[in-house]
Amino acid sequence: MECKLNKKRVLIGGLAAGVWINICEMVTHHCILMDRYKWLAQQGISLAHPRLYFFPVYPIMMLIGGIILAWMYGATRDTLGPGAVTAMKVGFVAFLLAGVPSNYTAAAWSPIGKFIPFVCMVAAFIECVLGALIAGAIYKPKP
Repeated sequence: MECKLNKKRVLIGGLAAGVWINICEMVTHHCILMDRYKWLAQQGISLAHPRLYFFPVYPIMMLIGGIILAWMYGATRDTLGPGAVTAMKVGFVAFLLAGVPSNYTAAAWSPIGKFIPFVCMVAAFIECVLGALIAGAIYKPKP
């Protein structure tokens, strides 16, 4: 069976979506949540510095997430139809898989409170839906 997926456009659209996701992550964590993170570290509730290598690993993971969004869009557009509605559906499914479970668990069990998981969940929704729209706008099937 021949692969109809345009891998080059998946990569380009995915990297664009990944850049968008990284921008959203920087705004979320550095602009919106940084003071709260510092306070939590001062109180001894969270770490002041990561235990594992965080940079460049995390931004690379977000780029890979963007590529996965583009791949999901490319893989579903023949079934669901091309366009923004399909991209939004793909983004919403990705949000349900990537943004909801971990943030719900953090809100339920973590001593950091509910604000950080809520903000992260809203950010994940924006990242996934708009990231899929970006990837979908760039993706074109093979000629």
